[in-house]
Amino acid sequence: MLSLLSLGALLTALAFPTHALWSWLPETKISLVQSILISFGVALVSAGVLLVFEPRLRTAVRKSAESGVHAAAGSLREEILSDVRDDIDSKISSLEERMSSTISSGIESENQDLEKFRTDFSYDTVRQILELAVSSNALVDDKLVVDATGDPEGLRIGIWLRMPPRATQFDFAPDPTVEDAEIYVVGSIGAERNYVESIWHHSEDSTDAFHELILQLEAAGQWGRSKTVDWGGVHKRLAHGLGLTVRTRRQDPDSYQLRGRLKEIVGTNQLWFITDKSIECPEFDWAHESPVADRETAFRIEFKGETPKIPAVPSKPDWAEPLIWNYLKQRFV
Repeated sequence: MLSLLSLGALLTALAFPTHALWSWLPETKISLVQSILISFGVALVSAGVLLVFEPRLRTAVRKSAESGVHAAAGSLREEILSDVRDDIDSKISSLEERMSSTISSGIESENQDLEKFRTDFSYDTVRQILELAVSSNALVDDKLVVDATGDPEGLRIGIWLRMPPRATQFDFAPDPTVEDAEIYVVGSIGAERNYVESIWHHSEDSTDAFHELILQLEAAGQWGRSKTVDWGGVHKRLAHGLGLTVRTRRQDPDSYQLRGRLKEIVGTNQLWFITDKSIECPEFDWAHESPVADRETAFRIEFKGETPKIPAVPSKPDWAEPLIWNYLKQRFV
């Protein structure tokens, strides 16, 4: 590098005393020689300077380039991250909105069906509401029975979404679904669980179905056609009970919450709800939580040779109707 600088400087210096050094040349040639010496000198000096400062210049340029690249990369990264966050937030917000809309729409549709059931006791409406209750596991044995006469020891009538028997291990048919179930109307007397059953065909209206049930109850010696049945009250209590148990399973904040799956409604004015875990009177916000007695439970206890444990029956509330309370005492375990 120093030799290039020295040689370049020397050649450049030789270009100026040209007449003294190159006097033997013609005048026209001297200017040419002078131009050549200056050009070579400057070129060599430039090369020497470049060799001296090039590493520092390259380092400075590299650092500047790296700084620019890092800055650009950082800015790009932040921009990409910002876009990704915005996209995620947008998708989460969109999911929340879609889920909220889907749930709200489903609840609103169910509420409309429940409201329709209050005035429409047709086969299609009853099936729709029973399937709704069964799908949310809101009923014991997929059945609801209510007081039909105002006398708790009298006739009880209910509706039942009866599933076909499941396939055996030797039957390769698929297990039945709720679409395969059939509607039955059922009746019994008092606390007896010996239900008389009658299938409700799709082609029949409610009058036909319940008339057939009364005929079968009469044939079984449990009821007679001449006796009075509060059919409007039966419909009203079924609609009220199914609506309440569905809202309980949904945990609607503005609805009374039953302690268990609904099984039976006792009473006509003061309604008592019997579930698999409690006996309750929502009107007075009263509940006694315990298993509920039935013939099946008693039979299982007797079959095992066990002595049933019967806890103390709760005291009768002052407002409870005596006739109904005497019936309910049979149901406490």
